[in-house]
Amino acid sequence: MTRPAVPLLLLAAALALLAGIACKKSAAPISPTDKAAAEAKAIVDEAAAAEEEAAKPAPKPEPKMNDTLYIEIAARFVLINEKYRDEPEKIDPELEKVFEKLNVTQAEYEEFKKALTPEKAGELTRKVQEKMQALEREYK
Repeated sequence: MTRPAVPLLLLAAALALLAGIACKKSAAPISPTDKAAAEAKAIVDEAAAAEEEAAKPAPKPEPKMNDTLYIEIAARFVLINEKYRDEPEKIDPELEKVFEKLNVTQAEYEEFKKALTPEKAGELTRKVQEKMQALEREYK
């Protein structure tokens, strides 16, 4: 149900409910009007629940960057810079390929890097060096 339809449903249900209440007879068995009023109330309740659900904030998406991606990017960053030391115009395009391949942006990487504590940065630096050794042949 789309959002603009919810107020219309609420209005229609309220009118049906009011019509049912106005026509209600105290001693009569359940009439079609009473059934309509009950159905209208159910529609109103359902629409209110749907609107309440729509008002809830969406769950926060998981961040794309993590330790593993950071290690991969940092290792490749150093190796690309070493490989193209004499051809600096080739560095940025190569780095863009890395970010694209890993489906993250440079901004996400930089934000993750900025948020690292000194202890965590030291731990990841050791892992980056290990990853660089594993990737060296790829960049020679």
